[in-house]
Amino acid sequence: MDVHKVCLVGGPYIGKTRLCFALANQYHSPIYDPTIGVEIVAHRVDDTTKLLYWDTAGHSDFSPIVDKYVNNIKTVLFCYSMNDKGSFLEMVQRYRRYKEEGMLNDTEVMVCMTQIDKRPFDDAEQKGLHFSSSNHLRFFKTSAVTGAGIDSLVRGLLRRDVVQDPPTPTQGYFCWPF
Repeated sequence: MDVHKVCLVGGPYIGKTRLCFALANQYHSPIYDPTIGVEIVAHRVDDTTKLLYWDTAGHSDFSPIVDKYVNNIKTVLFCYSMNDKGSFLEMVQRYRRYKEEGMLNDTEVMVCMTQIDKRPFDDAEQKGLHFSSSNHLRFFKTSAVTGAGIDSLVRGLLRRDVVQDPPTPTQGYFCWPF
């Protein structure tokens, strides 16, 4: 069985845990319970493929632990909340730090805007698209509550939606197919 490990990275309170459970088609309590360190949620896609979602703690106290997981994984999903500008800025800062420290070498990196069912901060989607295209990253938008974008993210993680030649940026940004 092929096992794909996906590490979700981002600030606290942005819905990474709920997203993991939504991706795995599992129920998750609506009561907020902060992640401590890392929790793994398994998702058997079919008879030959399993996705393991590594839900990492968002609080900065756990950064050294999260850094170790990111350093040893093939796919990292940087997450930010549509309604929290601080989470976007934190995601960008963390991405740049990981890149500078060489932690993303040989790693597939994607960006996911979470909580799209909530009220957005100014230009939340445009900022995510611009950041993603500037860094040649795939961009997804999801809601663990409504299920919006969940199937396309799973397809993206399995690389079942990738075109052979990515589009080139035009007017500052592009978006991979979702």
